[in-house]
Amino acid sequence: MLTEEELTETALLRYAQQRATKWGADRFAAEFHRRDLEERWLVAARSGTTPYAAPTDEMAPSHTGLSGPVEAGAQENAVGSDRTEARMVRPAHARHSSVPRPPAPEPEPKGRSSRRRKRKGPSNDPASVITPAEAARMSAAGRRLYGLDDPPDRD
Repeated sequence: MLTEEELTETALLRYAQQRATKWGADRFAAEFHRRDLEERWLVAARSGTTPYAAPTDEMAPSHTGLSGPVEAGAQENAVGSDRTEARMVRPAHARHSSVPRPPAPEPEPKGRSSRRRKRKGPSNDPASVITPAEAARMSAAGRRLYGLDDPPDRD
């Protein structure tokens, strides 16, 4: 004779097996349906019978550019015109309201600092001077870049 605890365990196990069986069957059916649709699309694509296939009727207007729906903003440029070439125009992009504006440039202070001349030419800082050891380790392109070698003649 089985106790109440064993009966409950058996009932729970049976219920879990039924749920797992139903879940597995549903998953199998969904995968089978997906593969069946994919196979039908592949067969239709090979035979040219998809809804988006090019028209085979000679009387039908030939449309070689687009297939499927066309955005209303691009319809005049792409579908409704008699152009032979495609015209690509980049749309003007507006800043989205959630994007903050860039900071305004700070005005230069008026006074002595704005009258100073900026240095032109190489600086005499010891950090910017290339030592002979550094020049020896440089490649030919690096030496030409820093003006240590003359550029090769291209005659």
